[in-house]
Amino acid sequence: MTAADILVVDGNPADLHRLSQVLTAHSFSVRLAGTGDLAWQLLQTAPPDLVLLDAMLPDVDGYALCDRLRATPQTWAIPVIFISTLDQPKDKLPAFERGVLDYITKPYQPQELIARIQLHLENHRLRRQLEAQNEALCREQARWQLLLQGTGDYIYEWDVHADRATTFQYCTAPDREASYVEDLENYNYWLQTIHPDDRDRIETTFQAYLQRQIPKYDVEYRIRCRNGHYQWIGVRSQAQWDAAGDPLRVVGLRQDIGDRKRLEQQLADAHAWHEATFQSSLDALFLVTAETGAIEDCNPRALELFGFVDRRPPSVATWRHCTDNL
Repeated sequence: MTAADILVVDGNPADLHRLSQVLTAHSFSVRLAGTGDLAWQLLQTAPPDLVLLDAMLPDVDGYALCDRLRATPQTWAIPVIFISTLDQPKDKLPAFERGVLDYITKPYQPQELIARIQLHLENHRLRRQLEAQNEALCREQARWQLLLQGTGDYIYEWDVHADRATTFQYCTAPDREASYVEDLENYNYWLQTIHPDDRDRIETTFQAYLQRQIPKYDVEYRIRCRNGHYQWIGVRSQAQWDAAGDPLRVVGLRQDIGDRKRLEQQLADAHAWHEATFQSSLDALFLVTAETGAIEDCNPRALELFGFVDRRPPSVATWRHCTDNL
């Protein structure tokens, strides 16, 4: 591990030398400044991990230097510890108002000084680590939000023991009232939002998944919208179980599949219409493959006209025999 870099700023040469000895003996990297001006130059050259700052300096007091440090983006986050012979509350309060981490009075015990420095360095390291993790989490959340905004999907989480469900909605549809329920609240409320014709099927499937009787939960059903209408959704979920096999929570993705369902219905209606037309036609109709010319199907009029006893399509040879005799 790289030794922490500490900038010591003290107007007393003897104190400066003594602090350097104490810190170096504990493997810290030390830089020394006897004036505020030199300290500022060193701060700009390479920001240290921590600043030990005397309240009294030959050219400027430590409070003013601390103000300058806090007002500069490159140095505002550097931990600062005041070390001074000034030990009155009126001297300490202005330092803490400027955000310093600690105030050590002279004379000091070297062991206590080192212990405080190590404590504040570790706290600062952990704080920076937490900030970095939070920034990474925010970036990850932003990516997911962008993805969900583009798809109009929802993510939900259900705490099984507390029976509390939360839905995270990133849908950007203009008609928010037509979108499905944002917060499912609890298990029974969720069941009541499911279309009555789908409810038993979905509950049975969900309970089977929670009991690990089926490997996955991937279903489609209709859910009641805010405007009272029902919307088709697809749901894929993943549960978490404890060591005893009891479900702890369920996280899932809910997707609007209304457009797909409407298209499927249109295709089914078109197929039914063509089938009805085919069957009721007064003309003899045959379905023939384009590749081989094989007859796949024929309508009742064709069966009647050519004397076939059932709807089984005649073979090509039979068809040729029939047409030759027309």
